[in-house]
Amino acid sequence: MGRDLLPAVLALMQWGDKYLHRDGGPLQFVEDATSAPVRVQIRSDDGNEVGLDDLRVRINRRGKRAGAEPSPS
Repeated sequence: MGRDLLPAVLALMQWGDKYLHRDGGPLQFVEDATSAPVRVQIRSDDGNEVGLDDLRVRINRRGKRAGAEPSPS
């Protein structure tokens, strides 16, 4: 569960670093092997980066909340 939340936390940190700090924030996440900074991106399941102009929201008719009981018929 915590690992799934990490992209959201990193995205909020990126936003704060960009808009609230002149020289970046006090912490920086980097790739362990190369020390290169990492960033959150929006990507499709195919691995393509998706720009905001190419992003849309649709209803997931099969989506159900975890732990939700089926409604009686």
